[in-house]
Amino acid sequence: MSNTSVERLHCAIAERQFAYTTFLLQSDFPHVSALDVYRGDKTALAQLDHRIVLVGGNRTAWPTADPDPPLRDRLDYHASPEGLMAGMYFHANYVEGLLDDRIQSTIPRPVAALIDMVLATAIFLSLHSLRGTLCFVVVSLLIVVPVLIAYVAMITAGYCFDFVLPVVLSFLHPAIERYLDLPRLLMRRHAHE
Repeated sequence: MSNTSVERLHCAIAERQFAYTTFLLQSDFPHVSALDVYRGDKTALAQLDHRIVLVGGNRTAWPTADPDPPLRDRLDYHASPEGLMAGMYFHANYVEGLLDDRIQSTIPRPVAALIDMVLATAIFLSLHSLRGTLCFVVVSLLIVVPVLIAYVAMITAGYCFDFVLPVVLSFLHPAIERYLDLPRLLMRRHAHE
């Protein structure tokens, strides 16, 4: 039996981790004018009936005559998995994630550490022992496959593999080391010709 969203959220908080959820588009949420609610508009009030209501706005840093200023001029817009989004929609996404049971479970630390170690070792050994096209193909697979697994695990099983994405940086150190060593290798090769 799987854990509920609240149980997964408590685990994330206890481990001092972020709570992950999938994001809905800002346009997926209903929008009701605060002015209509203030005026007692029956249609606006009916849309709020028996719902969780978050109040927010689209303020700009300076007065503007434009009723719909560009997103870059608005104060509370931030980058999200679905593009620029107002802060209240970030909150709405977390509320919806809890209600819809879309909070992602994290992988236990020992399992995550083991996966990290295996991937990093495989990337490192591939860069040092393989050459040419085979090295490129193997290292590419070692980078792409974990990312695909992380994506599929998140969508199908509700697990968050946030630790897998940074481990692909393991290939940078040996690659840079080889690149810096390239002039010496070329000089050695030309010296034997």
